[in-house]
Amino acid sequence: MPAVDFRSSVIERSRQVPVVVDFWAPWCAPCRILGPVIERLAEDAGGRWELVKVDTEQQPELAQAFEVMGIPAVKLFHHGEVVAEFTGALPEEQIRSWLDANLPDPRADRLAEIVAGWEQRGAEIAPELEALIEQHPDLPAAKVRLAQAVAGTAPARARELLADVRVDADLSEPVTDVTALADLATWTDDAAPAKLAARLSAARDAFRAHDLAATLEQLVEAAMIDRRYGDELARRAAVALFRLLGHDHALTREHHTRLAMALHS
Repeated sequence: MPAVDFRSSVIERSRQVPVVVDFWAPWCAPCRILGPVIERLAEDAGGRWELVKVDTEQQPELAQAFEVMGIPAVKLFHHGEVVAEFTGALPEEQIRSWLDANLPDPRADRLAEIVAGWEQRGAEIAPELEALIEQHPDLPAAKVRLAQAVAGTAPARARELLADVRVDADLSEPVTDVTALADLATWTDDAAPAKLAARLSAARDAFRAHDLAATLEQLVEAAMIDRRYGDELARRAAVALFRLLGHDHALTREHHTRLAMALHS
């Protein structure tokens, strides 16, 4: 069997389709039991995943790099990373169960791909989310992300979408975040102190325009004036944006420390 070009066949390929790697050796009796089973499952997978076999005698450096301590060792790669693994010649039904439990959901991949455009495109990603929901109405995370996309331009609809979602542990945080942003988008209070009202109005208008940098700037300034106002609206909306952008995002890094100082001053 020819040596495997691991980067091309596994690392790069796993960015398009999950790749199952069977680390084996010709002298290994359990490997000879597992091999035909997993090969048959790969043939029956219909392209949902692909199989690559690595002979550890021929390419010991790969076995070492991926900490193969015993063979057969089976590892599932997705987006270039190992996401699941097992060792030994498991029965076919156990392998099927392992695959069902660990293969990534292509719907979730598509959702992540769409949502990745939210920072730059805002509500423009809504039609793509609508199409995904039409194809997969049983995907509640897509409704939450659609609510996220329209929270600034159509907050009432965002709330309707959230009301239609059964919230579980995975969705609790994004639902909370989108609710906070819908609160910001609809904020109005003629009785608010002038300085605070000016900051929150600017934050609201910036968020409606999907200017996230300006939104965070004004939210932090509002929190500095009165962090408790409106059930901590400024803090809730800023934290929502931090989480949606990601902890390592430049805007999060820029404003998170300032917000923390405002909250503890």
